[in-house]
Amino acid sequence: SWPMSFEEPSAIGPAAISPRSNLPPLGASDCIPFLVSRTGSGPMTYAQTRSINLHSPARGVRMSRDAQADLMSRCTAIQLLLPPESAFVGSTAALIHGIPLPAWMTPSNLIDMAVFDDEAGEHPDRELGRELLVEVAYPPPVGRRVIFGVRHRQWKQDPIGVSLVGGVRVLSPARTWLDLAAMIPADYLVAAGDHVLRTGLSDPDELGFILRWAKRRRGVRTARAVVEMLNPQAESPPESRVRYWLAIGGLPAPEVNGEIVIDGEWFARGDLVFRDEKVVVEYEGIVHATPRMHSYDADRRSLLSARGWTVIVLTSKSLRNPHAMVDSVRSHLAQAREKSLR
Repeated sequence: SWPMSFEEPSAIGPAAISPRSNLPPLGASDCIPFLVSRTGSGPMTYAQTRSINLHSPARGVRMSRDAQADLMSRCTAIQLLLPPESAFVGSTAALIHGIPLPAWMTPSNLIDMAVFDDEAGEHPDRELGRELLVEVAYPPPVGRRVIFGVRHRQWKQDPIGVSLVGGVRVLSPARTWLDLAAMIPADYLVAAGDHVLRTGLSDPDELGFILRWAKRRRGVRTARAVVEMLNPQAESPPESRVRYWLAIGGLPAPEVNGEIVIDGEWFARGDLVFRDEKVVVEYEGIVHATPRMHSYDADRRSLLSARGWTVIVLTSKSLRNPHAMVDSVRSHLAQAREKSLR
C-alpha cells in the first residue's frame, strides 16, 4: 500500500497566517526526512512544516534545507513516498554506489535537466528544477506514482536483487553497470566497470552472471563486448578510457600501472606500460597540474628517457580525438620496435 500524505488545504485558520515563518535552526535530530499532512507532522504544526529552514524535495515530505544538495538525503526523503518494491536505478544508483559517470551525467552538469510536473498540483520548491532528476523503478505490476523530480521506470527483477546503501534501496552494482551500458559510451562503461572491480563492489563472476541473465536487454551487447577489457588494477576513469581506445585500435594490451625496475632499481610506476617496446603511456589529469607534481613528473620522465624508455603524455584533449591518440601511440610503438632492432 502507498504511504499516505496530504498537502495543505486552500485555507486553514491561524496556521496559514505565516506559512513560511523563519523558525529557529533545526538540530541534528531534526534533519531526518519526514512525511507531512494537513495537520502537520508529529509534534510539529502545519506552519512549522512550512518553515524556510525546511526543503520539500517532493510533495508531502520535508527535509533539512542544509541537506537538500546531498543525493543520499534526497533519496532517503523521496523513498518515504515510494512502495517497498521500488529501488533507485540508472545514474542515481551509480552515484549512490560511487560509480564514475561522464561529466554530463553528474549533478553539477544536470542543472537544467529536471522536469517540472504541472499535473502534480504544485512545485514544492522551484529550485529543485536545478537539481539532478532522480531515477526510480518498480517491478511490474506495481503501479507508479507521479512525484516531482522523479523519473519513473519499470524494471525486470534480476536474481542478484536490491542492495541497501545507507538505508536506501538501490539496484546492485553489477546490475547498475549493466544498465549503464544502454546509457553511456563504451569507453565510459569500461571506466565504470574498472571501478566496480577495483573497489570490490562486484567481481568478474557476478558480472558474467548478470550478463548471462540479461539475454537481449538494451546495452547487453556493449557490456559483453567490453567485459573482458575490465581491469581492477586501473586507478582512474581517464586511464580506463585510454586503454579502451588502444584496444579498439588493435594495439597490444599494456600492463596497467606496471612497476618499472631497471638494473634492480625502482624508477617509476607507469599508467600503461608496453614493456617489450619500453614505452610508457601516462595520463595527466588535474592532479598533475600543480607545480610540485609537474616538476616531479618532468624529473621522472628525464630519468626514464635516459634509460632508453619512451614516455607518451596524454591529457583530456587527447581523449577528444581518440583516433589521433591511438595513431600517435601506434607510431611511437613502431619507432620503439625499430630502435630495438638496430
